[in-house]
Amino acid sequence: MIRKAEAKDIFYIVKLEKKVFNQSLGEKFILQELTDNPFSHYFVYVIESEVIGYIGFRVYDSQAEMMNFAVLPDY
Repeated sequence: MIRKAEAKDIFYIVKLEKKVFNQSLGEKFILQELTDNPFSHYFVYVIESEVIGYIGFRVYDSQAEMMNFAVLPDY
């Protein structure tokens, strides 16, 4: 299931980033994107209550900028 990311997903997003990229944008950055940036949109892909992927992007007028996109290697 794909759904809009929530603050409760931040821990799992950071964990996913570290597994896929060996680094993370960080909890503080992602929280700010979810709560303070009206241009920011984050979605998670969940299977059996596990976040296995996510995408974050910003939309400005008719353009979009992808911030990050990751999926667990097993998927």
